[in-house]
Amino acid sequence: MKSWATLLIFGLAGTALAADELDSEKKNGRSFSIFSVVQFGNSLCVASSSTTSNTVFGTCYTTSECMSNGGTASGSCASGFGVCCVITQSTCGSTISKNVTYIQNPGFPSGITATGTCTYTLSTTSDICQLRLDFVNFVTANPDGTGLCATGDRLTVLSSSGSGNGSPPVTCGTLTGSHMYVETGRNANTGATLTIANAAATSPARTWQIRVTQIECGSPAKAPTDCLQYYTGIANNIKSLNYQNGAGQFLKSMNYYACIRQEEGFCTIQYRQNDAATITTFKLTNQANSKTDCAGGPEIVIPSTAASGTDTYCGGQLNSVTNVAKSGAVFGTTVPFDIQVFSDTATSTSGDVGFFINYNQIPC
Repeated sequence: MKSWATLLIFGLAGTALAADELDSEKKNGRSFSIFSVVQFGNSLCVASSSTTSNTVFGTCYTTSECMSNGGTASGSCASGFGVCCVITQSTCGSTISKNVTYIQNPGFPSGITATGTCTYTLSTTSDICQLRLDFVNFVTANPDGTGLCATGDRLTVLSSSGSGNGSPPVTCGTLTGSHMYVETGRNANTGATLTIANAAATSPARTWQIRVTQIECGSPAKAPTDCLQYYTGIANNIKSLNYQNGAGQFLKSMNYYACIRQEEGFCTIQYRQNDAATITTFKLTNQANSKTDCAGGPEIVIPSTAASGTDTYCGGQLNSVTNVAKSGAVFGTTVPFDIQVFSDTATSTSGDVGFFINYNQIPC
């Protein structure tokens, strides 16, 4: 449910006006009485503290509302009647209930070098169906040599929904730039719990800054149910979790969907690995390049018109032709557009960096 901010202004109009309506009244030279009530929605805004490499988002509040919510004013909104309020929470054990809240490790941007566990309760109302977690900064220990995250050094997100694939997979390593959607299933009070365990270490120093956005059940921004990731636009790129520019390691026990919104007038989608000259952008399993025989190990699955309804890809190059030592285009020819990302609990991912894939939708 959309919320509104109300601001009583001395010396202006005596009726309830939204900020844009008040501007119009001023331009038309209409008379004003002593008081005016200005209302504006608590909408998303871009903070003035944003940089070219990091866009910081906030919520449009009155100055007093921002202070009462523990936020920091960073620029104006609503034609200057509101402030772009950035809310951060650095205390372990906190309950996060405000939309667009940044969860940060204590002392951020400095890292944590002591052993400990931070758990956050992500509280929602019954009109919220999903949470989106954007990992603005997230560094924990890399998985072991087999791709397994250590019990004491990992991120665990437990959804209260229990629908479909349930909670996101356990992750670790570097997630900076990645995102996750979490199903809350209209569960009031506790939408999810987020736990970050970190072992004592100086390298890498554990750091996190996670933006938590609440998504209403009827919002056009809502992802298809049980999609861990959701991408929009005719063209974009998709990276596996813990992909580190060709130097990371693919994680064990992955089973999730990266979903892509089909844009109007587009019926097919083309995938290509990012052919960067200096880094590896596709490596799943230490075997020959393969389109079909991935033996249940690390792989991606793309819906197609094949007899099975899907094509499975692994190996050292993404290509629609089996055992070809170069990359090539792969086409998704059925909807919905999505990639299933899978690795079992037994097969080692040693040497597997994951993937960096570009997609382009093709008109009908």
